[in-house]
Amino acid sequence: MLLTGATFEYYLHGSMGQRLHSEIVLPAHAQGHRQIWLTGASMSGMGALLYERRFLADVSGLVLLAPYMGESRLLNTIAAAGGPGQWHPGTPPASINRKNYQTELWRVVQRWARHPKTARHVWLATGSRDRLLPAAKLMAPLLPAGHFLELPGGHSWKVWTAAATEIFARIAAQSTTADCARNGRKPNRQQFPDCGYRL
Repeated sequence: MLLTGATFEYYLHGSMGQRLHSEIVLPAHAQGHRQIWLTGASMSGMGALLYERRFLADVSGLVLLAPYMGESRLLNTIAAAGGPGQWHPGTPPASINRKNYQTELWRVVQRWARHPKTARHVWLATGSRDRLLPAAKLMAPLLPAGHFLELPGGHSWKVWTAAATEIFARIAAQSTTADCARNGRKPNRQQFPDCGYRL
């Protein structure tokens, strides 16, 4: 696990994604790490989505913990359109700035509707009393079953820590099952205790 941080201006100017890519993700690939998951809570969840906007195929997936998704006015517009899949964000801009970053967050989410394989690598969690729950509820229908967790609590690390623990346990179980399938192992508890018994 490697922790990073960035100020709001880094997100708006588009430099955060490039620095994260060049200083963290690429070196991790060079060191031989097979899986790289970006995890972000609140504003950092927003940052993870903006990273995906530029570098879609360079990480294993995203774990979004109550991500900030913009002002309620935009959320209401998207909901009125029938959700992110039916909403029309307009022409993509050449770069991210203070005026368009919220729309671009939802353009990434909309991509999940058009490319469901991408959504398989996204996990989302929030608290049942979190002020950002309405945004998560708009995002959740685009994710596979079981990829959205709503836990008791508000906008707090207590909720996010519990959610991340559960999500990464599920990711590990899925990875084990996939590895067993690739290696032709049968789910025999005695011979292969990690194969087929962790989902």
